[in-house]
Amino acid sequence: MGQKLWLKFTCIWLWCCMIQCHPDTSRMTFHQSLNPSLGSIAAVSSSYEDEVCLDIDIRNSVSMFNKLRNCSVVEGSVQILLIDNAESKDFENMTFPKLREITGYLLLYRVQGLQSLSKLFPNLAVIRGDVLFHNYALVIYELRAILDVGLINLTTILRGSVRIEKNPHLCYVETIDWDIIAKAGRGGHFIKDNKAYAQCPNTCPDTDCPKTSNSKSHMQQKLCWNSQVCQKVCNSNCLYQNLTCSTIDQCCHQECLGGCSGHLSKQCIACRHVVYNGTCVSHCPPGTYKYLDRRCIEAEKCKRIQNKLSITLETQEIYWKPVKGECLPHCPVGYAENERNKHECKPCRGQCPKICAGAVVDSVGSAQKLKGCTQIYGSLEIQIQGGDNIIKELESSLSSIQEIKGYLKIARSFPLVSLNFLRDLTVIHGEQLDKKEYALLVLDNQNLQELWNWESRKTKLRIEGGKVFFHFNSKLCPNKIKELQKYAEVKEWDERDVSPSSNGDRVACNVIDMNITVWGVKPNVVGLSWKNFRKTHGDMDFRSLLGYVIYYREAPDQNVTIFDGRDACGADEWKIDDVDANDEDDSIITLLPHLKPFTTYAAYMRTYTIASALVGAQSPIIYFTTKPSTPSSPVNVQAHASSHNEIIIAWHGPKHPNGIITHYVIDGIREKDSSEFISQRNYCNEPLVMSDLKKPNQEKNTEVNDLWTFEEKKKSKEDESKNCCSCSKTKSILSQGDDPEAQIQFEDFLHNKVYLKNPHAPKTTKNITGLSTSSTREVTSNEFSNETSTFKPKRISPATPVIENITEAPTTLPPEPEDGSFHYEVHDAMFLAVKSLHHFTEYTIEVRACQNKDELDDEPCSSQSITTVRTFPLGGADDIDVSSIVINNENLTSGILFVKWDEPKDYNGLIVNYHIEIRLAEATEYKPLPVCITQMEYQKRMGYSFYDLLPGNYSLRLRATSLAGNGNWTSSVYFIIPDTRGGIRSEILAFMVVAVIIVCIIILGAAFYVYYRKKYLNDIPTMLYASVNPEYMSTVYEPDEWEMPREKIKLLQELGQGSFGMVYKGEYETGDKHVLKCAVKTVNESASLRERIEFLQEASVMKAFNCHHVVKLLGVVSKGHPTLVIMELMGKGDLKAYLRSRRPDNEDNIGKPPVSPPTLSEILQMAVEIADGMAYLAAKKFVHRDLAARNCMVSDDLTVKIGDFGMTRDIYETDYYRKGGKGLLPVRWMAPECLKDGLFSSQSDIWSYGVVLWEMATLASQPYQGLANEQVLHFVISGGKMSKPENCPAKLYAIMELCWAKNPKARPTFTELIDMLLPDVNQNHFREVSFYFTQRQETSTKETDCDSATASTPMRTQWMDSQNSREDSDAESEIAFFPPTRSITQTDYTRGKNSLDGNARAYSVHSNDGGKMSVNNSSDDSKGSKVSSTSNGSVPNGLIPFVPCRTTTC
Repeated sequence: MGQKLWLKFTCIWLWCCMIQCHPDTSRMTFHQSLNPSLGSIAAVSSSYEDEVCLDIDIRNSVSMFNKLRNCSVVEGSVQILLIDNAESKDFENMTFPKLREITGYLLLYRVQGLQSLSKLFPNLAVIRGDVLFHNYALVIYELRAILDVGLINLTTILRGSVRIEKNPHLCYVETIDWDIIAKAGRGGHFIKDNKAYAQCPNTCPDTDCPKTSNSKSHMQQKLCWNSQVCQKVCNSNCLYQNLTCSTIDQCCHQECLGGCSGHLSKQCIACRHVVYNGTCVSHCPPGTYKYLDRRCIEAEKCKRIQNKLSITLETQEIYWKPVKGECLPHCPVGYAENERNKHECKPCRGQCPKICAGAVVDSVGSAQKLKGCTQIYGSLEIQIQGGDNIIKELESSLSSIQEIKGYLKIARSFPLVSLNFLRDLTVIHGEQLDKKEYALLVLDNQNLQELWNWESRKTKLRIEGGKVFFHFNSKLCPNKIKELQKYAEVKEWDERDVSPSSNGDRVACNVIDMNITVWGVKPNVVGLSWKNFRKTHGDMDFRSLLGYVIYYREAPDQNVTIFDGRDACGADEWKIDDVDANDEDDSIITLLPHLKPFTTYAAYMRTYTIASALVGAQSPIIYFTTKPSTPSSPVNVQAHASSHNEIIIAWHGPKHPNGIITHYVIDGIREKDSSEFISQRNYCNEPLVMSDLKKPNQEKNTEVNDLWTFEEKKKSKEDESKNCCSCSKTKSILSQGDDPEAQIQFEDFLHNKVYLKNPHAPKTTKNITGLSTSSTREVTSNEFSNETSTFKPKRISPATPVIENITEAPTTLPPEPEDGSFHYEVHDAMFLAVKSLHHFTEYTIEVRACQNKDELDDEPCSSQSITTVRTFPLGGADDIDVSSIVINNENLTSGILFVKWDEPKDYNGLIVNYHIEIRLAEATEYKPLPVCITQMEYQKRMGYSFYDLLPGNYSLRLRATSLAGNGNWTSSVYFIIPDTRGGIRSEILAFMVVAVIIVCIIILGAAFYVYYRKKYLNDIPTMLYASVNPEYMSTVYEPDEWEMPREKIKLLQELGQGSFGMVYKGEYETGDKHVLKCAVKTVNESASLRERIEFLQEASVMKAFNCHHVVKLLGVVSKGHPTLVIMELMGKGDLKAYLRSRRPDNEDNIGKPPVSPPTLSEILQMAVEIADGMAYLAAKKFVHRDLAARNCMVSDDLTVKIGDFGMTRDIYETDYYRKGGKGLLPVRWMAPECLKDGLFSSQSDIWSYGVVLWEMATLASQPYQGLANEQVLHFVISGGKMSKPENCPAKLYAIMELCWAKNPKARPTFTELIDMLLPDVNQNHFREVSFYFTQRQETSTKETDCDSATASTPMRTQWMDSQNSREDSDAESEIAFFPPTRSITQTDYTRGKNSLDGNARAYSVHSNDGGKMSVNNSSDDSKGSKVSSTSNGSVPNGLIPFVPCRTTTC
């Protein structure tokens, strides 16, 4: 027991000693626990090995994130992918604050529930990109839940670009300047198919976030990761020195990367070069080795490294080797791995050997497995049937083979025309023989024409231990086989080994040499000549020579052979030009046109003979270079403003230099803004709308970046179309961009890399017909390292232009001349900064590429490439000098004020208007009086006059608006308008006091009377009197069978404000004790007698209607207060509100399940129901006059009905317009004849119906959007119509246009509109309930004659009687009516008598005998009401019209 206690005591003592010896370490750990960011700053000075992690692959489960725990640096790549069962709560408390650096790439793919990386990797600062994922260092792909990127401390991506794609909810992507983070990948970022920029908040913090400097817009966008954190951008001083900066914006040490905590090299977050003992240094000290380009380690530590450089399940073992100052996974060039100690490299004598096993090459893939092999331990058989670019692939894979231990067999390889792809083959040992005696077998190769180009071989070929075998090579001449005896060491053979009859039996094998010469060279043409073959060989049959063929191709290195770039599968880099044979000339002269300037070509000539010809001729290959020519224009010319007086111009070299580019000429022209053009717009009525600074840049055009590869793509497609055999495709990764092929290749690459074969899955041999047995490809370490190499490859263009002394260093030149133009010659850069330019000024930039004039006959400079750029606005340039404001006080006593000021001296672009705010100094709680003055108005008097100002103390301030936006307000200027009326006399003051007392007494008496009436007279039946015109006798409303007991009505909840009072949802009890839902309209208690009469008269109108598609009246409560009208309840409210509620972006739908807009069939169903209701009203001779979506109601089953005629007037008050002092008019729904002459008819309702269709097609957008009411009035009268809504079917818009015919008689009737819509709607229920199918014929047959007048027939004038014989051709012809009682004026009354023509006239029906005009039951089953009139008033709203010669009972 004592021993155990002693042991515990000893352990505690040792632990305390360790803490005492390392106080800094414990203290740092404590602070790190409090602030994770401090840990990232201090990480360089801590032990690297304890914090370094190798490649991290997180997939399938959130629990796999434990691999990142305690990682500060990942030496390799991080893949987070295929986590489908996670939720956002799984990531709420997950964070890895220590991670600050990744040497490879970061990939996130299909991670469900992850909304941001801000908490996951809060301190990640550097992604080196030593290993790239398809040319990208950061990939965020198909994350359905991510809202923002959130890598708030990421400042540097050393290599590679950024790809962020297909993240439907991702915002704050455009608020990051990725070019600042990934300078090396500038122009290659691919950002697409994320959430639309306009739908994102993109609201940066209120703090001073940095602003973008590469936008073509003059407005600058703040840069931020989200709404709380700005993007970290160092100041210009640090950027100029290529230094990173600390959090307090101080430049770090030159060896720092990603930030720092101080100015010392040991206070860096990451190191620019390498780190050694916690300090960043430029190179490793002696005795150490650079590992992964980031840290220095000792030799023994290098040998113990287990990094396999690949994120795969199965990888081969890598033996790291300290050699030549670096710790490498493989020996460098010139060294071979020591067989005794694989961690060591030894110098090679000559080329380093690579031993591979024997193989059968039957495809491109099998050939690639032998790439780099120098010795084949076994036999090599080539039996390749087809493929694309076979010769190139074989040259790339097999050219390094030097020895074959067994035999070499080339059989039935159709594409081969030569064996030059085995150019380094030195010896075939023949330790294994085919057919027991042959070491080299060439059998049945139908297109093979040559063995080797012996002159280009460096060593002699030795064939040991066996003989050669050549049979059935129909194009390989025997003399080519005999060259083996001359240039190789080979055993003797006989006819059994080499057949003289089956080799070369299909070609002329007797070929003699001919010389070809160049007699003239131009940039695009060269002249060639040679001796006439018929003249030099007169003994041959002249008919056997068909002509000559010139073969030529580009040969920049002048080292091609006849068979280079050729195979029998159609690939041929040699171009062909045919030349006819002739007998007259001793020499043949021809021209080769369409050549490229300043390009080296190879060419040779060959005779074209018949197959049986015994002799032919061929020339050796000659080389020539065409002359230089004018270069093509520079490409990808871009210019952007970096400040208010500086622009940056950058460009790429021309696609076709056509010579040596010596310099570039840059011209800039200042474009002045036209004041005449600006004056065409009134900027007060149409103010400037500042566009968004930064449009979504994820869809950048990358065509310019791919110009260099365009010809290669084009050629590969041409070759593909010419293939003569089934060739397998050799895939190559194209440059990134918005190219469908590149997009497909990226997705293929992604899927091949992230989907790994499960090593624990049970193996099966079952094969499903039509599918490959290996649907999921297994990724090996070799494949991974080939695609994502740790070494940085150089970009090699297929046709690299020859450009002399051109680098990409920025060049800053002197300022522009005074005239605004500038001219520069740039000799050493493709980048130019021009300073001292004028602010907010547009410049046209022209860039030309030039050659040395002395070496060129043509124009030395190319045509110009043009772009435009505008400098940023200068702050304060639009401010008005407050000292220039002069107030003319000569007429102040009369209330006239003239304000004069000077315009800004050096404004941004042009001044377009001025704003003046004037306010009474005492009335600070009221808004100031704003005045807008256009520049044209200002120029007339250099100021502005105010009229009718009241006496008092005033303050005034001004602001100018330029093309760049609003300037700053001036400080307030104060002035006084004196009161010249003098004081008030005592007599007048006494009279005013008495008058006030009398008024107060009257008000108190009226209040007492109202109170008494409500308290004691509430139950007395009320007789309401109303008059359309007060000079006439009143109308009395008498209760009838529609009257309902008040106690049976129950109010439940408010629905909204109606035109007379509140509208409630309620219940009423029927006679059989059933309780039904209803809508209850009320009148405000403060309503006047006239308003109550109008309220009841509107209900009386509804009594005459009984149609399924017209809202029904259920009853009236006229006794007592308040007066109630009981209506049918429409659960979905009015159509306008319903349509807007179905908008996907409706703010009321936030946080709710997504809603979809109405379908086309739903829209058409609503349209036909509205037309049916209006057809019923038209048949009843009722003119609605206010048909709009707001006056159509939607029931719970989505049936649309014509509303209750006035309920929504106050709710949508902004939809109405007061014209000329009259009542409110819905001008946006009114026909031209209504606006012009005040004539309403069923045809004008047709016009309004067309507007309703437009509302439904746009989900209740405001008609004539962007026009004021007054502008709408003039626009419609002048014949204007609304344009077709987006995505609106052509048939629906055609119906709108029919409704909008300017001639009312040309418009269709509602019945005709139903006929048009019926084929496209569901007619089952519609046939049962619609007026169109159930009541239309009945209604039309119940019309009465003019002569059958009854007591209910409206009174007629003598003129009316004279019109009895007049025919009415249309039941829905123009109908005259009286204006509504709510808005009738004397002007309306006068127009009713005098301004009507013969087609549509309105008449006042006067009664002088006091008799009642009663309204009987209508032709349907609806109830009638007793409405008496003794004046020229009709049923309210003017709804009972007079039609000459024909009336209809109501």
